[in-house]
Amino acid sequence: MSRINYADVMGAVAQALAEVAPDRVITRTFRDFDQRDEDTELKPGIYTITFAGVVRYPWDRCDQHDGEDPTATAFPVFRFRITGQRVLDAREADDGAAVEEAEFELLTEIERLADRLVSDPGLPEYEELCRVVLKNVLTSEQLESPYAWVSALFEAEITG
Repeated sequence: MSRINYADVMGAVAQALAEVAPDRVITRTFRDFDQRDEDTELKPGIYTITFAGVVRYPWDRCDQHDGEDPTATAFPVFRFRITGQRVLDAREADDGAAVEEAEFELLTEIERLADRLVSDPGLPEYEELCRVVLKNVLTSEQLESPYAWVSALFEAEITG
């Protein structure tokens, strides 16, 4: 088993997300709202995919059988986060339900991605990824109007 290229995996997730949410901007660089362009990024909505670390390297999956290049890190369990951001126009911003509705739209797209990854665990260009699980999703809870955001944590495992 060759070492995993996490950047390739994140790129494959970005590609799959772009297929699920073709009208959104997809990036790998997180920025706060005030660092985003309102017209080209925040109004249509933007997703940022970030690597969130390795959770564990399962000992029972260690590759030590042939004695050549044994490794304890061949099958990592790792996490990544997808953060969706949108800005609402002035007339919508005063309505908390409108903020929630924008977040529900982002959440629905993230859930579609999670469903796709369950039904088709191999991502484009990265067939070794499987068992991708959507762990949780946080929202702004209407606290940052006119900004709407969701933050989804995924856990993934490489199977070899």
